[in-house]
Amino acid sequence: MGRKVIHDLMDVFWEGARVCGSEEEPKSCRKGFEGKAFSLISSNYRKVFQAALDEGKLPERYYRLQLVTDQIAGMTDTFAIKTHKRLMNG
Repeated sequence: MGRKVIHDLMDVFWEGARVCGSEEEPKSCRKGFEGKAFSLISSNYRKVFQAALDEGKLPERYYRLQLVTDQIAGMTDTFAIKTHKRLMNG
């Protein structure tokens, strides 16, 4: 069960993190699923992500993957399961 929860949450958050949070983000980041997924990521993690992007020492994709990883790793088991149920309709 835990493996499925983590994989599903990684998939959902990646949909937002892979395109949102940059100057060139698509319109879907404002009104689409990607934007909703990105907005569910902790604002603290998004601030760290933005600062890292601005610094630009590593490839952008690295920071995007780190953002998703930080979000999932920062969740308690209970919060992850509740979030999973909410996002997966059940």
